[in-house]
Amino acid sequence: MKKWKKTLLIVLPMTFAMAFPAFAGQWQSDPNGWRYEESEGNYLTNGWYWLDGNQDGIAECYYFGKDGYMVNEQGRADGYRVDHNGAWVDDNGIVQEKVVK
Repeated sequence: MKKWKKTLLIVLPMTFAMAFPAFAGQWQSDPNGWRYEESEGNYLTNGWYWLDGNQDGIAECYYFGKDGYMVNEQGRADGYRVDHNGAWVDDNGIVQEKVVK
């Protein structure tokens, strides 16, 4: 039963996050935090997004609030763990990754 719950905790957010594609854009920081600007000039908001910021073909998942800033409050974003860079991590601290084209 415990494995089932852990699997569900991993699969549900991934399923939700896969609805948002990786975007070609760039990270920007200011005194308020980090934002991700899409190539069209808009900032990501309201959800989890898979981003391949260094264009290595592997994306990490980040959560952005309604203000467009990456959420990284006390190691949690939208109820899930994130590392010091704001990337979604599992219970063992391993960054969740996805291969993108």
